[in-house]
Amino acid sequence: MIENVYKTFSGEREIAALSNVSFSVKENEFLCVLGPSGCGKTTLLNIIAGLEKLTSGKILVDGKEVKGPGADRGVIFQAYALFPWKTVLQNIEFGPKLRGVPKKERRELAVKYIKSMGLSGFEHAYPKELSGGMKQRVAIARVYINDPAVLLMDEPFANLDAQTRSIMQEELIQIWKQFRKTVFFVTHNIEEAAYLADRIVILTARPGKVKQIVDVNSVLPSDRYGPEGILSAEFTRLKRDVWNSIKEEIKTI
Repeated sequence: MIENVYKTFSGEREIAALSNVSFSVKENEFLCVLGPSGCGKTTLLNIIAGLEKLTSGKILVDGKEVKGPGADRGVIFQAYALFPWKTVLQNIEFGPKLRGVPKKERRELAVKYIKSMGLSGFEHAYPKELSGGMKQRVAIARVYINDPAVLLMDEPFANLDAQTRSIMQEELIQIWKQFRKTVFFVTHNIEEAAYLADRIVILTARPGKVKQIVDVNSVLPSDRYGPEGILSAEFTRLKRDVWNSIKEEIKTI
């Protein structure tokens, strides 16, 4: 639950990043946040993650107010943030190791997620030996193994080429269907949001406010995933409507 969130950055002059942002995220929902550049999407994600302090307002996760980082929230960054000196297996089991999970148990958990992410055979590879898509699979597995209530994803596929990005979107949906987590996904890509989201929150130009919340599931059929869905008239219409809403904000910048 995001309640009346304001965020102002102070320096030579004050910059208002977010203004009176309020909306709820449903349990196990895949929610995407869109808006023009500089509207505060990543700032809002960082506040939810506990990595950034809000100026005023409140963030609640399962009824508890966010005061800082916590195990109930897992963050997946655009830049992967893997430990380059650790193997795939060691990266994925890092969280359970920190929590004191016995070696046998955490190894079994890591192998489970390695299989789920299609990384079998790469257990002992280092990040430098992996493609961008594989690195992001490792990053996703490393978060999922900690069993957070909420996944916070900050443009996780932005660094990937178009083909790999499409594959990763399909894989993410399958992973989400399998493990069912609440996902808060920030993106600039309208098609990505339309494809992944149950709902899309559109923010205004800075300072970011909630302009519109689009219920994707009421517009598109549940079988929209795949080539037939993204070529449908409904999908095209949704993308156009979202783009027109964002374009209005870009013109005010």
